[in-house]
Amino acid sequence: MGRATLRKLLLALLSLAGVLHVSGCGPEVFIAMAFASDTSPFTSEFWDIFEPAPDPAVRLVMSRQPSTTAGPGAAFSVQPQVTIVREDGSRVEDDNSTWVTATIVPGTGTAGATLSGATTIRASGGRATFTNLSIDRPGNSYRLAFTAPSLLSATSEFFNVGSGLTTASMAILTQPGGSTPGNLLARQPVIELRSISGARHTQDDYTQVTASITTGSGTAGATLTGTVTVTAQAGLVTFSNLAIDLAGAGYSLTFSANPVLPTRVSALFEVLQLGPGNAPFAPAAPGGSAVYFVAPTGSDSNPGTSAQPFRTLQPAANLAQPGDIIELAPGSYPRAAMTITGTVALPVVIRGAGAVFDSGTSAAAPEGLLLSNCTFLTVHGLRVHNAFGSGMAVSGGSFVSLQAVTCANCGGAGVAIDAAADIIVEGATASGCQGAGIGVTGGSDRITVRGNYCHFNGAQGIDLRGSGQDNISSNNLIARNLCVGNALAGLRLGSVRDSDVLNNLLRNNQGHGIELHDDGLGAGLGSMNNRLLHNTVTFAATEGLFALALFNDSSGNTVSHNLLVGGARGAIAFTSGSLPGLAEDFNVLHSLSAYSLAEEPLVASYNLAGWRGLTGGAVNSLDAAPQFAAPASGDYSLAAGSPGVDIGGSTSASSTYDGQARPQGAARDAGCHER
Repeated sequence: MGRATLRKLLLALLSLAGVLHVSGCGPEVFIAMAFASDTSPFTSEFWDIFEPAPDPAVRLVMSRQPSTTAGPGAAFSVQPQVTIVREDGSRVEDDNSTWVTATIVPGTGTAGATLSGATTIRASGGRATFTNLSIDRPGNSYRLAFTAPSLLSATSEFFNVGSGLTTASMAILTQPGGSTPGNLLARQPVIELRSISGARHTQDDYTQVTASITTGSGTAGATLTGTVTVTAQAGLVTFSNLAIDLAGAGYSLTFSANPVLPTRVSALFEVLQLGPGNAPFAPAAPGGSAVYFVAPTGSDSNPGTSAQPFRTLQPAANLAQPGDIIELAPGSYPRAAMTITGTVALPVVIRGAGAVFDSGTSAAAPEGLLLSNCTFLTVHGLRVHNAFGSGMAVSGGSFVSLQAVTCANCGGAGVAIDAAADIIVEGATASGCQGAGIGVTGGSDRITVRGNYCHFNGAQGIDLRGSGQDNISSNNLIARNLCVGNALAGLRLGSVRDSDVLNNLLRNNQGHGIELHDDGLGAGLGSMNNRLLHNTVTFAATEGLFALALFNDSSGNTVSHNLLVGGARGAIAFTSGSLPGLAEDFNVLHSLSAYSLAEEPLVASYNLAGWRGLTGGAVNSLDAAPQFAAPASGDYSLAAGSPGVDIGGSTSASSTYDGQARPQGAARDAGCHER
């Protein structure tokens, strides 16, 4: 029989028997009065039967609030404690069995945060004391909920993890760069998370940044694919596989953060639908009747005729003799590697607008099209997409001409030339490659790079380096090229000598516009005695480095009739060893930042008058902002009355970027165009 039942039974019996009755008093009071003496025949244990039973536990209450001055992931400075109480608020001191669970109240603090530590513990003496709770993300106004079976829950007061403001802003360290539809952006964006001081918040391993196509930019209906939300590591958020599915101009990305920070919007970029004619000056295909035919519907066991074509280029290349023409039908083809020998009178021609080499490459065979020790060979119109390494590689050989070719989204350079001579790359398009758009190495000489379009590549637009053989590349022509939005310099010359750089349009690149240096080869191997004439180099206001950089004893160069407009930096950067023999005049030297001309590394800066005194030249050069005719539509010719129009003087460049004769007005203009 239970205690409560026994109590009720005894009271009922006593009352019925008439033993106990005091007017206005209940039987319990009377019994207590009558027997409150040492001679009572009833023991205390007996009288305990008549005491009311303790109320049951009904709820949890906060007896110690959580708080912390530590950062995310660290145990709270003050750990919470909850007490199990009855209806009257008294603690259930003998409760050593109830399990209490702590959770973050939904909608408080930072979305996605996790409560860690021993989040479910057993009460002791009617209290549940937590010891190692932590939250992994900073934020304001967190609350914790505490629950136990059959008991009303308790909720903590609001508290913060960290200050909630340790990361105060975002900055775009690497702007996104364009590509082709569905392929990875050539430059994947990198976001820096900054504290209120403006420095990188290196302790931020928790902020999540989401990229999206900026509303109203690019092509309507386009989708950004890849991992669009990335978590910070040491204050940096690095995207790695973003792509956009539709071609278009004027795209930008918007970056938003959790915890909430002010959004950031990227610079504009393009997603280009590649095809024949993207380069500004692509030559027409060589004429003549084909000898061998290749088509996706063919077979390599066929004879290679028009009616029975080969399936791949390889057997046709193996059979080619001087004067032969190989014709590829539009379609997809696997990698090919070949050595072909023609003659000056009878070159071999491979042509195929719409033929795309987009499979078969690997770490062991990285190039989409490998031309080893070929001579007197012309390749026209072929395309390489998504090669493991370089798109088209010329290794050794001479008198090879790559015309109107396209290389996109390759793991190395778009076009790579190594240890070769008398090579022409003309009218090529290189886009979205991880290396340079067009890269020349191995001491290659007499290389012509003309009329090409190199944009949004992961390194330079065009990169000529002397390293290899005699460590010097000489007697080259780099003319009429368009280099846009590349991750490093628009054009870099490393240990290049006696070469002409004429009529190039280099805009919105992220490094220097034109950079001359020694390719890391040391003293005496700077880029010397080159002629830089009629180039237009320009940036947006906060973009890129210097328009022209002369480093590492790159002396004896002629710099004339250029438009050199610096963005985030100035017009010209130089080291002192590059000044001997410098002939600089008839240039427009201007900076959109605080200074125009600077001696590196951070030695001094100069205005135009100081530059004239330092170099003894620049008599006819100007420091004024050129006015372009229609830059939004790609027209970087000078507007009427702009500084640089009819600047005068003479150069060896007889024509312009687009083939007009010079001059068109009263005198020569600066830059790659003539008004």
